[in-house]
Amino acid sequence: MATHRAQRRLPRKTLIALLAVGGVGLLQSFVLDANAAAATDRLTADQRLTAGEQLISEDGRFVLTMQHDGNLVEYAAAGRPIWSTETDVPGAEARLQGDGNFVVIAPGNEPVWSTGTDGTPGPTLELQNDGNLVVYGEGHVPQWASADHPPTPKEPAGSAGPARAGVKVLTYNTRGKPRDDGNDDVDADKMRFVEVLADRVAAERPDVVLLQETCASQSKRLDELLRGRHPMKLTLVVENGASFEECPGTDKSSGKAILTVGESESIPAPDAVSSWSEQGCVRWQHPAMPITVCVLHTEPAQAREVAAAFADWQGPLILGGDLNAEPKSLRNLYAPDAGGTGYMYEAAMCADAECTELRIGGGDTVDKRRLPDIKIDHIFADSVTFGPFASAHVERTTGACGGKACSDHRMLWGEFRFR
Repeated sequence: MATHRAQRRLPRKTLIALLAVGGVGLLQSFVLDANAAAATDRLTADQRLTAGEQLISEDGRFVLTMQHDGNLVEYAAAGRPIWSTETDVPGAEARLQGDGNFVVIAPGNEPVWSTGTDGTPGPTLELQNDGNLVVYGEGHVPQWASADHPPTPKEPAGSAGPARAGVKVLTYNTRGKPRDDGNDDVDADKMRFVEVLADRVAAERPDVVLLQETCASQSKRLDELLRGRHPMKLTLVVENGASFEECPGTDKSSGKAILTVGESESIPAPDAVSSWSEQGCVRWQHPAMPITVCVLHTEPAQAREVAAAFADWQGPLILGGDLNAEPKSLRNLYAPDAGGTGYMYEAAMCADAECTELRIGGGDTVDKRRLPDIKIDHIFADSVTFGPFASAHVERTTGACGGKACSDHRMLWGEFRFR
C-alpha cells in the first residue's frame, strides 16, 4: 500500500545554500521536486496520510496536513487554516478507502469522521489549486467537496482561544536572580515581578514563554498563577547550582525556564555555544508538528557561535533569549533574503505590508540607564518551517513593580506563521 510521507528535512547546509542561490522560491521548488513521491496533491484508493504527512496542491499554495493531534487541517498561504475535520484523536490517520469513502480513523480502527462517499468506484482525493479538497469517482465526477462543508478549524488542545496558524512567543530576561545588585531603577523584590508577568501572559496567551535570569521558586510561582488562566507546561531547562531554587544573592549565572501550551520534554542543547549561563531546549508537541524550542543567554562574542551550533539541527526550530548582541552582529543567523548568511527569521522583519522586502532590526529591548537603549533580546524561527510574515512588539514595565521597572529588560513578544 503506497503511503505519502511528509516532506523530509534537507540538511541545514543544503537549505542555506539553496536560499543563498535562489531565495525561498527556489528552496520550495527544490523541496517539492526532491520529494516528488512524498509531496503529491492526491490520494488514490487505499492510500493514507499518517501523523505529519501532507498533500500539497500542484501550485504549492495549499497544504493538507494530518496533524499529530489527530486533526486533519488544510492551510492556505502564510499558514492560515481554512478547513479541518475537527477531530482531536492523537494517533489518527486519514484513509481513502477502496469503497470511495475518505475517513479519519482513530487507533483501534475506529472511524471518527468521513465524507460519506462509500460506493464510489475508482476514487481519488485531490487538493486542487483553488483550495478545494474533492473526492472524485470514475470519469472524474465529483462526489464530495470541502467547499460545501466548511467547519471552523479545531482549537489546539489546552488553548483558550482560536486555533493559531503559527506560534506566539514571549522572551524575557526577568533579572529575577540578581535583583539586589544596586540598580535603583529596578524593583528589588524577588517575587513581585512574577505577578505582573503572570497577568501579561494570561492576557496575551502566548504558546511559548522563554525566561532568563530566573530561579526555580519564581518560575514555579508563575506556573501556579497561570493555572486556570492560561495553563502551560513548565520545564526548568537550566538549573545553575544550589542557589537556583530560592534565588538568593546576585549571581548572574542564573537559571532558565521554558513554558509551553501543551506537552514538552527537556532535550540536550548543543554544547558548541560556550554560553556564560548555558542554554536549554525542549521538544514541544505543537498540534501541527513537534517543534524544538531553545532559550539562550550569551555574551556578545558567544552569540556569533549560535548559528554554527544549531546549523545541523533538523527543524522546526525556535530560538530566543538575551544574546547580548545587536542584530547587525548576528548576520550569520539571518536567512539570505533578510540580508544574512544563515537560516532564521526574526519577528517583525517585513519592511512593507506585502513583505516583499525584509530588514534586520526591531525595537530596543533593554534600558542601559545612562547609555542609549539597545536591542539585544531576540526571537528567531527557522525559515523552512516558518514564513517571513511575523509580528513583534516590545513592552516596557516601567513603574509596574512597586513604582519601578520589573527588570532592566523589556518583554519581547513575537508571533510567527507556518509556511
